Order: sequence, then C-alpha cells, then structure tokens
Amino acid sequence: MIKNLTLLIYIPIGAALGVLLNLLISATPLPDIFPYYNENAAPAFYSIQAWAAVLLFMVAAPVLEELLFRVFLFNLLRQKLGLMTASVLSSILFGIYHGNAVQMAYAFCMGMAFSLLYDHDHRIPVPIILHASANAAVYFLLR
Repeated sequence: MIKNLTLLIYIPIGAALGVLLNLLISATPLPDIFPYYNENAAPAFYSIQAWAAVLLFMVAAPVLEELLFRVFLFNLLRQKLGLMTASVLSSILFGIYHGNAVQMAYAFCMGMAFSLLYDHDHRIPVPIILHASANAAVYFLLR
C-alpha cells in the first residue's frame, strides 16, 4: 500500500516538468524557427474538448507511448547498451515520433526524465504518471 502511495509523488513532478519545459522551450527561438508548432500543432492540441483531451492526452497516449518507448524500447536498449545510451536513443526516437521540431525537443527532454526515473524506480506506472500529469498540466494550465 505504501509503495503504491509513493507513486503520487510523480504527479507534481510530471506536472512541473511539463510546464517548466514548455515555458523554457517557448522562451527559445525554436518556435520562431519552426513555426509549424504554433501555427498548426498547438492550436490542434488545444482545440480538442476537455473530455477528449483527458482520454487522449492523459490516458491513451501516456499508456501506449510509455509501453512502447519505455517498457519495450528502453528496456531492450538498456540490456544491450547501458542506461545512458538507452535513455538517449529511446528519447531521440520518442522526440522524432512527435513529428515537429518544437515537440521533438520537448519530448526528447521528457523522454530522458521518464527513462531515468523509470530505471530508478523500476515500475511502469512511474513514466505513465509523469507523462499523464505533464500532459494534463500543459493542457489545462497553459491553455
């Protein structure tokens, strides 16, 4: 029971990482250099109704993406290449998967945090909770 309660600490960590990294990237020239994000991706992200956003961004995406990028890919690479190489490679692929330069930078950084915290804790709910809370914070606080 207590071990499961320790998962709750990852909610504010994920939310803080999501908001801080989003604000940091927004303060760089990256969004101006690659305007696709501000012109297309961000408006699409924020135009989704709240119930659909919760289902997609806070349930489906975190579960499916973390199973793919952490449980499958990171674990496979970790066994073959070690912690840091596995973290970097799986995070690069996680960034590329997100499809535009602004989100690539964000997803790479988040992927590194998710991988390292997952490796530290050894429980798949850790990156799922981090991912879901980051998405929730960005969606609801930065609208």
